[in-house]
Amino acid sequence: MSGYRATIDPASDRSLTISALDWTLQRGPWELLGELAYTNIEDNNRDLAGQFTGNPERMSGYYVQANYHFMPQAVKRMAPRYFRDDATFT
Repeated sequence: MSGYRATIDPASDRSLTISALDWTLQRGPWELLGELAYTNIEDNNRDLAGQFTGNPERMSGYYVQANYHFMPQAVKRMAPRYFRDDATFT
């Protein structure tokens, strides 16, 4: 988990908040990676004069990736110096 909070610029009281969560789940040769992110930019939908700009105040997103780790024995036999027991293809 990570985060960041600050003002947008020195002349402003508008805040910027970013939060993120990264995770990994591994079961045998299977691995699932993911990330969630959320951003809040206070009054981002208005310019300094207070006029509506249409920009978003909040944004969020996610990422998910599935991996399968394997190592063919033929590859290990061809180059055992480089492909040891802890080496894998994904």
